[in-house]
Amino acid sequence: ELVEDMSYMFSYSSSITSLDLSNFDTSNVENMSYMFQNCVGMKQLNVDKFVVNNVRDMSYMFYYCKGLTSLDLTSFVPENTRSFDSMFVYCNKLENIKLPNFQTSSATKMSSMFEFCSVLESLDLSKFDTSKVSDMSQMFKDAQKLTSIKLPNNFVSSSVMSVYRLFSNCISIESIDVSSFDTSNCE
Repeated sequence: ELVEDMSYMFSYSSSITSLDLSNFDTSNVENMSYMFQNCVGMKQLNVDKFVVNNVRDMSYMFYYCKGLTSLDLTSFVPENTRSFDSMFVYCNKLENIKLPNFQTSSATKMSSMFEFCSVLESLDLSKFDTSKVSDMSQMFKDAQKLTSIKLPNNFVSSSVMSVYRLFSNCISIESIDVSSFDTSNCE
């Protein structure tokens, strides 16, 4: 029988420094929330064979993985994921993250997704579909070295109800084009 729930699987495994999960069958997994939470000693993580098209919840997946400097999620196509809340929060040594195939059309929550990713310098989210997202609060808060961010034209749509502190303390970003942001339903 295939596993459907991998939430908290390696949570608080602070002594693990490296994980190669390339042989994991994740094709039926629906929940990956908190999967690597607080794996503070992890410096290498291989998830390049993960199939995530059935995953509905990735909230806090890499929460406080403060040892990771690079994360390649090229294989991730999370087309049915609804929550990305705090997915990378406190990954404060993460310098590089690859998300080229992220399909976010089902997403409704992205609050604090990259919060406290304090050394991350660039993000390409140009393929993100945020048309159903209602909460973007603190999404990039305290990403202090973020200088380059590529967003789709309709990044903030009429479905968004909160952009509270969206770019708070992003002190290195010189300009952001917000002309297409629809904040008509924001609180």
